[in-house]
Amino acid sequence: MKRTGDALSELYGLALQEYLGEGGEAALHRAYEVGRGSLSNGLGVLEMAAVHQEALATVLLRTSMPEESARLVNQAADFFMETLSPFEMAQRGFQEANTLLRRLNETLGTQIVA
Repeated sequence: MKRTGDALSELYGLALQEYLGEGGEAALHRAYEVGRGSLSNGLGVLEMAAVHQEALATVLLRTSMPEESARLVNQAADFFMETLSPFEMAQRGFQEANTLLRRLNETLGTQIVA
């Protein structure tokens, strides 16, 4: 898992730098793919938050103006949200499946009692 995390950190960092430099859709798409890849490799939201903080710290070390730092932090937050989209979709899927299972359980429970 460590090797996966290192590769993820590198991919995420490169995509974040590209997004902050040019702000393109391609970088956002890569962030989404990084999120999907991390989910499939068993990494969670907390690991992604750590990767984000590390990548953002690297970017901010190169910035000397407070106004520029604030702008970058705000842009990076948008980027991070895009990265978390796959996690949000997975969570929504679990919630929908749980709701369906609860309804099915209630229906079966009612049929068994009757």
